[in-house]
Amino acid sequence: MYAHVQDYDQMDVSAREAETPDNDTVASESQLGDYDMSQYSNSRKRRRIEDPMSQADKEHQLWADELLDYFMLQDNPLDSPPAAPVPPANANLDRPIDERGHTALHWAASMGDIEVVKDLIRRGASIDVQSKSGETPLMRSVIFTNSFDRRNSEKVAALLIRTVNMQEWFGSTVFHHIAGITQSKKKYECARYYMDCILNKMAEVLSPDQIERILNETDNNGDTAITIAARNGARKCVRSLIGRNAAVDIPNAAGETADQLIVQLNHRRQERTNTRQLSSSPFQADSAYSHPTVGGAVQPPNSGMPFDPLSSHATLNGGSSTQTSMSGTGGDTYKSEAALTLTSQIMPVLFTKAKTLATSIDSEIAEKDAELAEAERVAAMRRQEIDLLRRQQDELRVREVEQTSGGVDGDEQLMQELAGLEQECEGLTESEQAFALKQLLAAEDRKAASTMDGAGGQDHDAVLREKLSLARQLVELQRQRKDLVKQIVANLSVAGMGAKQTEYKRLITGALGVKEEDVEGMLPEIVAELEEARGMEAMGA
Repeated sequence: MYAHVQDYDQMDVSAREAETPDNDTVASESQLGDYDMSQYSNSRKRRRIEDPMSQADKEHQLWADELLDYFMLQDNPLDSPPAAPVPPANANLDRPIDERGHTALHWAASMGDIEVVKDLIRRGASIDVQSKSGETPLMRSVIFTNSFDRRNSEKVAALLIRTVNMQEWFGSTVFHHIAGITQSKKKYECARYYMDCILNKMAEVLSPDQIERILNETDNNGDTAITIAARNGARKCVRSLIGRNAAVDIPNAAGETADQLIVQLNHRRQERTNTRQLSSSPFQADSAYSHPTVGGAVQPPNSGMPFDPLSSHATLNGGSSTQTSMSGTGGDTYKSEAALTLTSQIMPVLFTKAKTLATSIDSEIAEKDAELAEAERVAAMRRQEIDLLRRQQDELRVREVEQTSGGVDGDEQLMQELAGLEQECEGLTESEQAFALKQLLAAEDRKAASTMDGAGGQDHDAVLREKLSLARQLVELQRQRKDLVKQIVANLSVAGMGAKQTEYKRLITGALGVKEEDVEGMLPEIVAELEEARGMEAMGA
């Protein structure tokens, strides 16, 4: 809630003093016992007396009062916890039940009462209803620790996840509210739990681009959720948001970015780490080494023991120096001003420069590691592409071999089919001509019979000689007919090839620059050269 986030909370203070329990009352680790219920009940009684209401309003107010009492008494140590009151028939469940515009679903979600949330949704309560400040039930659920205590935030988020992209009147999303509660370090774990539950549910219903857009929404101060989390030092929340590609370079109204705040957070952590390391210094009261001092401050020995210049208290006291031996044993001491200046002023500067250099080296190494990871990723992609090309090449070779090996068999099959078609065509032609000859022969027989009858007394030998001559002519004509039938069938089998052959000859003569009459003699040589070139190409692939 914005009551926990000073950077972007501009809510009216008077709203925090309403008669209903405020956010802090319910959010304070679910401890509701400190709230004065008598005062709350009296305020509601006054409202009922002062405001004349209709019957429907009375029923709604009565149910609202019972529901609020139910929520208030939930955590009391009773043997049998009360059951949630049932809303009246035809009740408007989206109607507020307190002065700040919160509905029953707002209260159920904030209390983490999953059964009441389910019941209200089944009865028609809208999950996108907003309070006077624009908060949705999902936002109210993450302001308090009740769902964290009950470990049911994932179930609540599953019911209300469709409102995850909504913003209240100050521009804040549910992630701004989660980041806001991290102002209290005690709620780091709670905030991380809420954030992970909602992010996991978002991944089930939204695309990565949609999730990024929601995480990068800014409030009225220009803050994103990750900016607030980084400002409050909530490292785990920051990591969760970065894991979902939340932007760290969006500046707010003050010009701050999450990236800058994260760098500052890392510096503070490093300083705390250095402080803890210095507090475990090996110099103890019973140390067997001498510690020179200047002006009463202990100076570091030159005995080779570890020493942090930033923790030394060496001072110059008007150019004079004193020596204090804590163990009574002798040792090298610094007496000159030059040596004391070196240990008290120059060494701390050197140490600071060394730390800066070490930080720079770490940053460069991190950048190189990132570049190496990117290079490895690109190399892996290239290897996959090469493997894919090789597989495609192998497939093409297999296809080529199959087509090449099947060429001869295909030609033979075509020749056989052509021979069969020629025989069929020859048989049909013979049948047609046999029928025509039969009719012609019948006509000639009739003509000859009539001629014989008309001749009467002609010489019988002359007729026979004429018949013999005609028979010889018929045999010769039959032989010629058969030859012509074969020629006709052959011509039909290559019908249309003459024009194509002429075109092929023109193509070859144009490509090779030879005469058209020489093409047929050069065909074997041309075919051999083409087959050789094809074999060389296959070997090169």
